[in-house]
This record gives sequence, structure tokens and C-alpha cells, in this order.
Amino acid sequence: MISNYLEILILSIIQGTSEFLPVSSSAHLIIFSNIIDSSNQSIIFDIGLHLGSLLAIIFYFKKELLNISNDKKLFNLLLIGSIPLIIVGYIFYSTGIIYSFRNLNVIAWTTLIFGILMYFADTFKIKKN
Repeated sequence: MISNYLEILILSIIQGTSEFLPVSSSAHLIIFSNIIDSSNQSIIFDIGLHLGSLLAIIFYFKKELLNISNDKKLFNLLLIGSIPLIIVGYIFYSTGIIYSFRNLNVIAWTTLIFGILMYFADTFKIKKN
């Protein structure tokens, strides 16, 4: 078992690099935690890692976020896009369904299914007029 500080550092690097790739950063955290038999495999710990990504995004886009009052369309899009996520997230957390999704079998099957969907989406050609 590796030390907690080294584990946190490695998980932070995994979160930071996979957050902006078209792969699940949460799945990578769960898979790595299972590989090393981590003691820090809680949803609160993962939320903390995602909070770090959120703070980095806020810092990077601070000028745009400070000017959001001038761009009502962007504000409305952010608001409308966040409401379904908040509702579904609350339902999943309050019913305990969220813990069922933190399973290696679920991660493996969803990765396979989305990989197949991405393959077909990549091979599908759209004819433009």
C-alpha cells in the first residue's frame, strides 16, 4: 500500500489529465483506486478531486465568468444546462443509486458500449448540400 500523500498526488494527476479528455475521469479514479487497493475510495474524496478541476476551470475562465452579466445568453445556457444535472445528481445520491455506478463491471460495460457508439459515430458520414 502506498502512502496517502503519494496516493492523493497520483489521483490528482489522473483527475487533472483525464478531466479534459473524452473519457470518464471518475472511472479512471475508481479503476486506479481498485488497482492499488486504496483506502480513499469514497465519493467525497472524488468530489474533492473534481472540485480541484472546477477551481482550475474557474481560474482559467475568470475573465469570461466576470463578464457573464453582459452575456445573458451564456448565463441562461449555463443555468439551463445545470438544472437537470443538479436534479438527477440529487436523486442518484439520495436514493443511493450512485454507489451502484461506482462498480468496475458498470464502468467496463459502459466504456465498451460508448466506445462502440463512438466508433459508429466516427464512421457515419453526413452529406452536405
